[in-house]
This record gives sequence, C-alpha cells and structure tokens, in this order.
Amino acid sequence: GVSRQHLQPFLVPQAQEFTPALIIVHTLDKWIEYGRLLELADPFLDTPFIFVVSRGSAANQAVIDSFPDRQVFHYYADQPYTFYTAPRPEASAP
Repeated sequence: GVSRQHLQPFLVPQAQEFTPALIIVHTLDKWIEYGRLLELADPFLDTPFIFVVSRGSAANQAVIDSFPDRQVFHYYADQPYTFYTAPRPEASAP
C-alpha cells in the first residue's frame, strides 16, 4: 500500500544532502514502488527529487542526460535507505 513511511527515506537529513537529485526507481514487484514516491514531486520538475521509473539502460541514460545539474541515484524499495550511484548488481538483492 501507500503510507508516509515510504517517503521517510527521502525526508531524512542525509537524503536532503543529495539534492537536487534524479532518482531512478527500480521496481521489484509492482509500479506502486514508484507511484508512492510521487507525493514528493510535481509536474514542473523543480522539486528536490525527481523520480522516474527505470526503463532500461538506454532510456535511463536519456533521462539522466536531460537533467545534467542533478545527482543521479538508483532506488530499490527493498533497501529504502540505500541510494545507489549505479544500478545494483542482481546478486546484491537482499
């Protein structure tokens, strides 16, 4: 489901230090892993975090290239307080 607890990893001071950031959300099960974060964004793309759902390397790189002034992090809902600077290797999934 959707609850405020899913937003918490982005509200802690450590996460705020990463802004402005582009967050590539790697869904593990359902799209809601991405959808529940949209409360922290707006359609003007000027919030501290911009969230996009991962669509593969080429598509992700195209989005990254569109936001050169933002740090890029990869997010996985099963490790909500870990922000990866590159896609997580498959073997490291908990």
